Amino acid sequence: MKKRDFIWNMLGSGIYSLATVIFVMLARRLVGEKAGAEFYMAFTTGQMLLTIGYFEIRPFQVTDVSHQYEPGVYFGFRCLSSALMFLCGIAVGAVYVINGRADMAGFGLIMAMCLLKLFDGVADVFEGEFQRNDRIDISGKSMAFRTLATMAVFSAAAYLTRNIYAASAAATVTGLAGAAAVAVVWNFRFEKIKVSMNPAKMRELFNNTILLFIGSAMCMWLWNGTKYIVEWNLTEHETLVYGIVYMPTMVINLGSSFIFKPMLTTLARHYERQDIVSFGKLISVLVALVCGITAVTLAAGAWLGVPVLSWLYDLEIAPYRGVMLMLIGAGGFNAVSILFYYALMVMRKQKQIFVGYTISFLVSVIAPVCLVKYIGIMGAAVAYMVVMLLLTVLFGAMLAGDLGCAMKNRRKKEEG
Repeated sequence: MKKRDFIWNMLGSGIYSLATVIFVMLARRLVGEKAGAEFYMAFTTGQMLLTIGYFEIRPFQVTDVSHQYEPGVYFGFRCLSSALMFLCGIAVGAVYVINGRADMAGFGLIMAMCLLKLFDGVADVFEGEFQRNDRIDISGKSMAFRTLATMAVFSAAAYLTRNIYAASAAATVTGLAGAAAVAVVWNFRFEKIKVSMNPAKMRELFNNTILLFIGSAMCMWLWNGTKYIVEWNLTEHETLVYGIVYMPTMVINLGSSFIFKPMLTTLARHYERQDIVSFGKLISVLVALVCGITAVTLAAGAWLGVPVLSWLYDLEIAPYRGVMLMLIGAGGFNAVSILFYYALMVMRKQKQIFVGYTISFLVSVIAPVCLVKYIGIMGAAVAYMVVMLLLTVLFGAMLAGDLGCAMKNRRKKEEG
């Protein structure tokens, strides 16, 4: 990978991954604790709805090195998935209002975050094409500049108005401008934008990704479900605290994304050439790097986590040190499971991925409810650890079996 690609991917992924941390910190400090908690859950809801907008196309898209589908097909499919995401956002917001968990202003906040993330999804399909054309540096620039612009506008609006709704609306408009800018770059730097709605291609791409999408939707619950269980069972203060002590896990995801994203196309090319040895070695190296990142994050969290988070969010975090460390450890397993998922996806093992997510999802629906009820926030952290460990073991076992079979088949061909 070129130095330019590495630097811009690192900057873009890093800034985008830290967006939640910074947005919630700004909301808490500039508008207040109650608004911070409300914003955090609306932002998390928008992030979960983005799963529908993504439809888990990006990993499939960037590993489509044989160009099974042209850019216009991916663009057209993203238009359909984004429309579905918007409709689901309306439905989710309506449920919050009907259940009395939000008024009309709260509904507006949820829709603002839904639209902000929808625009991220629109930009993502162009960024996927940049990466497929070996220009991941442009993808990194897009993520960096779009996120920085949105955060700058959000913070300025929050500071001037002290109103979380006005600030969120301003951020959403900026997100729209960012997505439009990415489309313009594609149009002028690569080729004219063509949006294909060919029914046969839409059906084919849908069939190729539906299991990945369902799995990613379940995975989004695996990542965020405990936050909702805490919100539904504990206080607003505990909801905000749990969101804060969850933040250090993003350091692991951040470090891992620096490594994983640029390697996806390389993994795909190794597998396309049936170079199973190089494929397996690369996965082993990436697992080792994730373990190193997790160890460093755990050490830093134990030493600096409490004072830094307490200062950033102006809340006393010391009583929740154990919860934070448990979540960091679980974040390490999460990162390894994501790597195994990517490897299985490159091998087009959608059915195995679906099975792994389904089993873990069932556990994630039951475990947090029971544990949060009896041991509060720590119960949510323990449940998250159990689910992430289970998912890692399942995907790891599947991958090991598939690689073993691939090696045997290769030997048979060589001997034959």
